[in-house]
Amino acid sequence: MRDRTAENTIPLRLIPLLLVLCLVLASCSLGGEETGSLLLSFAPASRALTFLPDLNMQISRIDLTLTKSDSSVQIQKTSTYPLTEPLLFEALSAGVWTLEASGKNASGQTIAELDGQSLALSVSRGRSTTAQPVLVPLSGEGTLLLTLSFTGSLEELKDPKVVVHFYDRNDQEVVMDSPVFEVTSTTLSNLPFILPAGWYRGMVELYDGDITLLANLRDRQLFFPRLAKGATTRSNLTFAMKEYQVGDIGPSGGLVFHAYSATEETDAVGSNDATIHGALRSTIAGSSGLKFYGTGSYMELGETMNIVPNALEASIYVRSDHPDDDRVGIVVGNYEGGGVTASTTGWEVYTNGNPRIWWDGGTQNYIYPYDVRQDRWLTLRWERDLVDTTIYLYVDEGDGVPKRFSPQLLGSSISGVGRNVNLNEVPRTLRIGSDYPNTRQAFDGYIAHVKIYDATKTLVAYYPMQRYLEAAPNDLVLLQGGVPSCDAQASGYDQSLSIFPFGYLREASVADSLAAGTYQNLGSGELNTERIVAFDAYALPLGGGPLTGTAAQLCADLIHQGADDWYLPSSEELKLLDTVLHASYNPLSTFLNNAWYWSSSESLQYPDTHAFAHQFKPTFTDSVTHYEKGEQALFRVRAVRSF
Repeated sequence: MRDRTAENTIPLRLIPLLLVLCLVLASCSLGGEETGSLLLSFAPASRALTFLPDLNMQISRIDLTLTKSDSSVQIQKTSTYPLTEPLLFEALSAGVWTLEASGKNASGQTIAELDGQSLALSVSRGRSTTAQPVLVPLSGEGTLLLTLSFTGSLEELKDPKVVVHFYDRNDQEVVMDSPVFEVTSTTLSNLPFILPAGWYRGMVELYDGDITLLANLRDRQLFFPRLAKGATTRSNLTFAMKEYQVGDIGPSGGLVFHAYSATEETDAVGSNDATIHGALRSTIAGSSGLKFYGTGSYMELGETMNIVPNALEASIYVRSDHPDDDRVGIVVGNYEGGGVTASTTGWEVYTNGNPRIWWDGGTQNYIYPYDVRQDRWLTLRWERDLVDTTIYLYVDEGDGVPKRFSPQLLGSSISGVGRNVNLNEVPRTLRIGSDYPNTRQAFDGYIAHVKIYDATKTLVAYYPMQRYLEAAPNDLVLLQGGVPSCDAQASGYDQSLSIFPFGYLREASVADSLAAGTYQNLGSGELNTERIVAFDAYALPLGGGPLTGTAAQLCADLIHQGADDWYLPSSEELKLLDTVLHASYNPLSTFLNNAWYWSSSESLQYPDTHAFAHQFKPTFTDSVTHYEKGEQALFRVRAVRSF
């Protein structure tokens, strides 16, 4: 019988060789498993690192140091900035490493460091760890010198004072000892603020009286200062002091006859009133609108809408110095906090001033290659093409010739622009200037009007947000050569034609309706005029002939003191002209006693054939009467405008 114990025994002479082999294999195995790699790609430079006039805050290079937690290994690297490709650290032993980095400008001066000063990174065996550190200004203190200028007369304010606020990167307000300054001259120069280095959202509020009362708030200005350690930053803000009062001479030489409430707005299309929360009415660049500035600043519609909002138009004004990496904010939205299953739509301006559409709960998420930060009024119109289902953006820069832009994918969206799987005709509330019901991403700028259309391109909501209504200085006449004028000093003014028809009666066969579709309420005159002029463009008068010399068309053609936005007032606006400006109400009145004046409101009883007119008597009579649109009724015309 064989000895199995002896058969399984390794010869003694082979044991040393096997031990050496095991050590070699173990060494190779452990070496491969105990090392990993680190891939660094720095986040885009914080907005705190640019635009400082007194210090070059542009990072040219970064110096990095990686230190093992037990301080046994230290690795240093230098790279140009911004990185052309991620930085790779290979063969790092597994464990925790500490990253330190400093950013230097072209002069070699250290201007930035890691957010938090250092960053702990865990390296795993056989794996690649990725990280995207953030560079922030060098910790320490910097100085901000703030200069405030006030245009116009300080006499219009009784007790003016400004309050200065600063908010850090986490939107937490920085507490200061003396944030209130009395306004004693047209310029407050170099107000000093010493703050920790970093970027801030600054806000300056102008009050007239007690700063605890919102009613005394006259204006707000946002700015974005950047402070660097040991450096001085300068910022300049300007407040427009001009405040028109009812009865004042307006910017086009006429009389201001209405100033909208600071807290309420009426839908010019119907009766959907909207309430203003926090936003201010402010005048800028010859016009005015609601000024939105931050959280809590929005306008909420009083009633829900059960339509698919096929198109939205808004006139906006955004400052050119708005930071690239900061969203301008929501124009109109109804984000409810849900995902793609929520029936939500948002029209907004994203980073870099790019308009954005958030359609159908985010199943479509697009931006448009246009920068609205231009220090001027622009009209944006997002419109869904019902043929190719694309939502195009049209931008009118003031020349009346809109430019069209196609959408560009922003996020991971389901293909096919303009889907409305979830966005159906269910009641939803909208906010202007932020989302509903979440007060978020508030618009930073001015909005002068918003128009919303349904899937049939029917206008269902129109909110004009200009503050003032101005009447032309005199009645409209038609000078020799067919030029409309309201300038009483113009040659031939007194001898020119001064009474006109509302329009002309139409052949029933040329249109489904013989009415343009107008409204009576305050704020609807501009819309009425647009509709009447558009209707006249395609509906021929009874018996043929040119469509010239009609009340609405003459107002639309009028140019006076550079203003070309005149219109025929609605019936309610016409009565307001009487109560505010006529006879004993204002000594500057130029309305003709006992004369009839056309409104732009068609008759409620007979909209196809009649329109409202009002008689300016020595004593006000609260009434309008409908007269035939045709050539039988010839009345006077007083143009008005919003600003």
